[in-house]
Amino acid sequence: MLPQLASSALAVFLLRQQLAAFPAELIESAQLAGASDRLILWRIVVPNLRPVLVAVGIVVFIQTWNEYLWPLLATSGTERATVQVGLRIFETEQGTAWGPLMAAATLVAAPLVVAYAFAQRRVTDAFLRSGLG
Repeated sequence: MLPQLASSALAVFLLRQQLAAFPAELIESAQLAGASDRLILWRIVVPNLRPVLVAVGIVVFIQTWNEYLWPLLATSGTERATVQVGLRIFETEQGTAWGPLMAAATLVAAPLVVAYAFAQRRVTDAFLRSGLG
């Protein structure tokens, strides 16, 4: 998931927009109060970035979970294949077993739905704050 975070333009854009809108007065007041840079980062900046960090985490998780081509190229055999690549076992020379394929695809999509359901409010808030909503 970490390599995907660096290549996600949406993640970079969201974080940049949030940091550009961050009030500089908060940082200046903390510096005047004698707070160190590390304290300012962890006590002021990161808590205010939490909605965006959660949104970026969910978007990158979904993007990584749905990755198909790279796992197909990087793995050999069915023992190490990801679930998206594993869905191909329902496609045979005789045809596609649509019923079992749809049941398996529903089970594969379930973690994404659960993750988004838990973080829906923060994802929506992050998109609205960055101007994408």
